[in-house]
Amino acid sequence: MKTKIIILSTYDIYITIPLLNKISIDERIDLKKVFFLRDKSSLIKKIKILLLLNFNESLKLIRIYINSILDKRKYFKKNILIDVNSNDLISKINHLSADLIVCINCPQILNEKTINQINAPIFNFHPGDLPTFRGVLIPFFLLKYKVENACITYHKIDKYIDKGKIINKKYFPIIKNETILSIYEKIFLSENSYEFIMDSVINSKNTYLEEKNMISNYYKYPSILEILKFRFQKR
Repeated sequence: MKTKIIILSTYDIYITIPLLNKISIDERIDLKKVFFLRDKSSLIKKIKILLLLNFNESLKLIRIYINSILDKRKYFKKNILIDVNSNDLISKINHLSADLIVCINCPQILNEKTINQINAPIFNFHPGDLPTFRGVLIPFFLLKYKVENACITYHKIDKYIDKGKIINKKYFPIIKNETILSIYEKIFLSENSYEFIMDSVINSKNTYLEEKNMISNYYKYPSILEILKFRFQKR
């Protein structure tokens, strides 16, 4: 029997949409609906992300963007919802009767009321080793602090940000000349990652990994000064 899922995500044609395209044709999954949420990040935060890309990555993203305009068949219909915590969205989700809700790069935080009103368990794929690397732009901090491994964590969502019970993890070695974008691609788009994501979704159970007294840190967007130092540091 197929696992019926709803996905909450951002409309990101570089990482998220290629992953969703694969999920949509996977015979193990009954993808009931993808709800795209508005990214409420400020212009300054978006500029910071662009500053973190190298020249070749910028060209690559431009090519992907042009292709998305020329061939819209490869992309989901762009229907962006404003608020993940709206009563209208909660009603739509419950009407679809999914087995579970999966957040993949969801740009908004579900509040406690929404979590309690949705009639299905809610899970998230986080691009960092929880609870040590909570927050945003985790690949930046992995490279900044010269961490040896990247990680994707599958966890249950609760009212605290990135603090829900951990169900599964997968690690990926960070190699020489790795970039922020290449780490995101490794975490979400590699074959090993995809099988981990599918296995986690299909076998979602109330069984959790034992947490071994790991330090919990929350990372916010880096400052412009941090980004400039990062761009010129030797790695």
